[in-house]
Order: sequence, then C-alpha cells, then structure tokens
Amino acid sequence: PFKIGGPLWLGALHDQTVVQAAIDRLESNDNEATPNMNLIATRKRLIGLLSSVADELDNPLYYQIPNLSKCLHSSNPPLQAFKSAIENAGYKASGYH
Repeated sequence: PFKIGGPLWLGALHDQTVVQAAIDRLESNDNEATPNMNLIATRKRLIGLLSSVADELDNPLYYQIPNLSKCLHSSNPPLQAFKSAIENAGYKASGYH
C-alpha cells in the first residue's frame, strides 16, 4: 500500500563543495591551521561521516529493503549485495549517513 507524506524536499541535500572542503581540512596535517585538526578527538569519525555524506545521491526518495523483501515474500538480501546489484544494472545507489 502507498503512504502519503509531505512536504517533500526536492533540492540538493548537501553542498558538495562545503563537504569536500571540510574533509580536506580534517585530513590536513597542517599543525599551523586554526584550530589544529590533529587535536579533534572525533576526527576519524567526522571524516567517515562526511565521506558518507559525500557519497549520498541528491535524491530524496528511497526504498527500505525489508519492505521490498516483504512485498516479494523473500528474505532480506545483504545490503552491499543489493546495492551492487542495482549498480551493476546501470542505476545509481547510495547509503545514508
């Protein structure tokens, strides 16, 4: 069954230039930068989160694999296998942050 919801955001989800600039700054080993990025305790986690954000598609619509599997009366496939199958079929797929 279909569900109705809204409002629906149709614009870009992230400014990729800002995201990439933040990743570059966090990965910088410049000890003269202010603030010194080497002193940020969650630096690796922030880089991972921003990398996930950078890989996301600017598409507000998504499918939940458990719901698709339920509709097809099948078990849930592994997420990475499902994503690879979609990409091998010529479509784009991304995770979420």
